[in-house]
Amino acid sequence: MLTLFLLPTMNERLRPQILAMKPGTRVVANYFGIGDWSADAAVHLPQRTGKCGNYCSAYLWIVPADVNGVWQTSRGELVIEQRYQYFKGTLAGAPIAKGVLRGEALSFEANGIGYRCRVHGEGIEGAMGASNERWSARRKAR
Repeated sequence: MLTLFLLPTMNERLRPQILAMKPGTRVVANYFGIGDWSADAAVHLPQRTGKCGNYCSAYLWIVPADVNGVWQTSRGELVIEQRYQYFKGTLAGAPIAKGVLRGEALSFEANGIGYRCRVHGEGIEGAMGASNERWSARRKAR
């Protein structure tokens, strides 16, 4: 876990190093965010004199795995455009909806089918659909 109580400019300067940390690492900041990287969770306490003053907000980020790029699956190519813990793209030409990463846990929908997976380096493994059929992908060379 990494705890921050730095000014926004410092948080932004640290962002590349934070994103390079092990996926799943938790980052907590008091009051200030990390630029345009939206927090996974936030807590805002009512300001009460003598309790927390002006610093009544806490933010949590969970470092996402790097899944940006092209992956090969048995159903065709999975193309992912990642922006922090969210992503969009296509699976065999079908648009991806609700693409979210929480550390190494990845989930999305394509063609009305839900995918729940785990990222392991250059591979993704998990289940798809209501039947929990096994599913996997391998990253193509970058």
